Amino acid sequence: MIIVLFTLGFVAYGSYTLFEKLQWTVTNFKGDPIPYSLGAFIFYAFIAYVFFSPVQTPLLSFMPLLYVTAIWVLGILDDIFGTTYPKGLKGHFKQAFVTKKPTTGVLKAGGTFIITLAVVFAFQPTSLQEFVRYILLLLLIPHGMNLFDTRPLRVWKLAFLFIVAFLPVLFYLPFDVLLYFVTVFYIVFVMEGHKKAMLGDNGATTVGAIIALVVIFHTGVTQQWIIALLFTAVTFLAERTSFTSIIERHSLLRLLDQIGVSTQE
Repeated sequence: MIIVLFTLGFVAYGSYTLFEKLQWTVTNFKGDPIPYSLGAFIFYAFIAYVFFSPVQTPLLSFMPLLYVTAIWVLGILDDIFGTTYPKGLKGHFKQAFVTKKPTTGVLKAGGTFIITLAVVFAFQPTSLQEFVRYILLLLLIPHGMNLFDTRPLRVWKLAFLFIVAFLPVLFYLPFDVLLYFVTVFYIVFVMEGHKKAMLGDNGATTVGAIIALVVIFHTGVTQQWIIALLFTAVTFLAERTSFTSIIERHSLLRLLDQIGVSTQE
């Protein structure tokens, strides 16, 4: 893992340079074009971990790898070919109904549903409740993470809080594996916090996909239901209001939102 760790910086910089050269950028909330290369970096970090991790876990098997790969591919296609309008699942399906043409958002939602069904059947759930729970986790956590990705480091902070609250088992990993994760977090923190690169749909949904798998394999039933219901609520709330507007109305949330984000233009 130590050798793989040293490749992370090169991949982060290389993907940033490539995306910038290809003009795979999106205009951020400040109006600046930013490469959405961090998703490719996180996808690489996950793939490298799957093949070189000394830890034995069902997370590192074919179907989870297929799921994360599919989520990243669907996300990068949406980033490259998608448009800034419409917003939200309701908006995408409404436009597809009116124009009789599926948007990239609809295609991404459909693709995510198909790969989720395939993965859940491969996991062989032992009850209807387990089947529904897995469906909710694999569908809604990637979508929920993407909903928060409207300002720098929001997904980073949410993922960190999520780990602290629900996945403390990660802190008992071998030192080299823990160092690997810390390095990935640090690179994303610096590049996104300084507005050099961003996650994009491909990065936010990939982070969500990885978290969903970790939740399924490394948390209990009660925790899984809490998380599933939490992201169900987030999905419905996002169709009715803006998370940014909620954050702006509360001083503590505004303060947390600005932590780590560079104020330099």
